[in-house]
Amino acid sequence: MRHFIAFIRNHKAYRELSLVSFAAFLFGIIYGLFSFYLPIFAENILQNIALVGVFLAIVEVVGLLFDLPIGAFTDRYGRRRTIILGSLLLACAAIFFEAWQTFLGLAVTLAVYGIVIEFVIISTDAELMAISPRHRSGKFFGIYEALHNFGYTLGPFLGGVLLLLTPPPIFWVLAGFCLMLFFFAYFFMERRETKHESFIKTAEEVIVKDHFFAGSIKEFRKIGFVGWVLCLFYFTYAFRWGAFAMLGPIFTLRLGIDPIWVGLIYGSATLPFLFLSPSSGSFVDRF
Repeated sequence: MRHFIAFIRNHKAYRELSLVSFAAFLFGIIYGLFSFYLPIFAENILQNIALVGVFLAIVEVVGLLFDLPIGAFTDRYGRRRTIILGSLLLACAAIFFEAWQTFLGLAVTLAVYGIVIEFVIISTDAELMAISPRHRSGKFFGIYEALHNFGYTLGPFLGGVLLLLTPPPIFWVLAGFCLMLFFFAYFFMERRETKHESFIKTAEEVIVKDHFFAGSIKEFRKIGFVGWVLCLFYFTYAFRWGAFAMLGPIFTLRLGIDPIWVGLIYGSATLPFLFLSPSSGSFVDRF
């Protein structure tokens, strides 16, 4: 163990990878717990499975609309600072879910959640891209994904345990994990970027100079055919995962299974990535 720690300390790239991967692990717990509990929480309010699908789609629609501007915002504001901002806003969203349990409150908070979670996703992915060596990017991404998915596996299991409590304090626990990510990013993640803009100036640049979407779409078009292939791939994956993420927790609970096992079943979908992602990443580098 001492040799491993010494190796990490003496190799800057791996030290940076360990920090961003731990942030991804914490975020995996947060994301997994949100994904597991939101369908259950929404059904308790809406009492209609069809409406649950409509309401949860708000998260993805908002993400679709704001992904490009958030990416441009991250480039200007700074990746580490965006992680810090996003994790703090995510804690606020968790508290809003707990405090505003109405039809309108659910819709508004889901929209806010859909925006702020993209701040964390995009900025952590961008940080990984920035630190990855050119010929080891697959390996770095595989390690990062393994830890993120391990966190995503633990999140639903934790949710199943918390469901045994009455009332389940899941959103308060989520707020606590978001604050853990906030403090970790603030105190431990390295300040790699020497130049960045203020929040107000960054927002003005994205809205005025980039015309919100136009600048990012122009950059995307430069990728050409590869960009559209990637869009098709991620759309297909997201379509399948979106249906599982919504229906999985609800219908498994309806079978009368213990909530802890429900969390384990839901989280097990991502557990294999803990073992497959590192080797797959190394394979990509060599292939």
